[in-house]
Amino acid sequence: MDVAIQPGALPIIMMRLLAGFNLSSRKSTLRKGGNTLEREGLIKIADGKTKYGNVSIYVREKLYTPYIFVFHQETEKPLHDNSDFADDVIGVLIKNGKLENSGTYLLICAGLGMQGRDIVVYESLAHNGKDIIREFSIAHGAVELSIAKAGMTLKMKASDALDHKQFAALEAGRKIENFSIQYVRSSKKDEYEVDDGEGIYTVDVRHMEDNTYLECDCLDYAEQKYCDHAIAIAKLFIEPRLKEYPEEREFEVAVLRIAYGSRKIRVKAKSQFEAEQKALNEAGDYEFSEHDADYEIESVLEVSSDSE
Repeated sequence: MDVAIQPGALPIIMMRLLAGFNLSSRKSTLRKGGNTLEREGLIKIADGKTKYGNVSIYVREKLYTPYIFVFHQETEKPLHDNSDFADDVIGVLIKNGKLENSGTYLLICAGLGMQGRDIVVYESLAHNGKDIIREFSIAHGAVELSIAKAGMTLKMKASDALDHKQFAALEAGRKIENFSIQYVRSSKKDEYEVDDGEGIYTVDVRHMEDNTYLECDCLDYAEQKYCDHAIAIAKLFIEPRLKEYPEEREFEVAVLRIAYGSRKIRVKAKSQFEAEQKALNEAGDYEFSEHDADYEIESVLEVSSDSE
């Protein structure tokens, strides 16, 4: 076999946990029977034998972050830092026709939090010095998110989106307060970028008549019409802005005219959201001389209350 494996190069431990993918807590189904081992969310690509017993090799079904999962018979000590085991895994992949029988291969294991006495998880598969784990995963059935996003965009319609109240009533599967969220609001678009630790996703917000609809470009939303990203936006950003007061209050809304400047507009409204919409509507016709510019909200300050 004309394959060179770099000895001793494997024990590179990246002290990083896989956010959102904890093998002990993720909903999964494990079934053993003969040499079969099936786990929900993973795609089996090969079975084989190593010095440490039989192994089953998987890639992730949804390619948030590519990993190679190797399930093996339980050992006294974890095998993630065992270069001989890594060499055997590469040999199994070559024997099953999953890798070319040429060049130099190197497997680099993921963080310690992902390892166990019956599983090794690799975050990198290098061939002749180039990391090919993403291409390798896609070639064996993993779904590339950018491709899935393009396909979903063609199918989604505004009428298919769910109202923000439906999302606000749901409980997220993860702690949404830990998400990193950035948003862009203007007269032409209203969207949020949500980083959940595994990837960055876009939640589109559409305002139609008296309703506010949300859509996300992640696969979970496409499959079940809701996701933690949309729930986070509804609970943390939409609901607070739609809170109405018994009487109108005065808000000072800083409006930015893109590439030119900004103005502060005072409007009377029953909620911050209503104040934003009024300020944007007035920006083009009253406060600024040109009507074809784009306007975005910079900040909102409540300057009066019910007690005044």
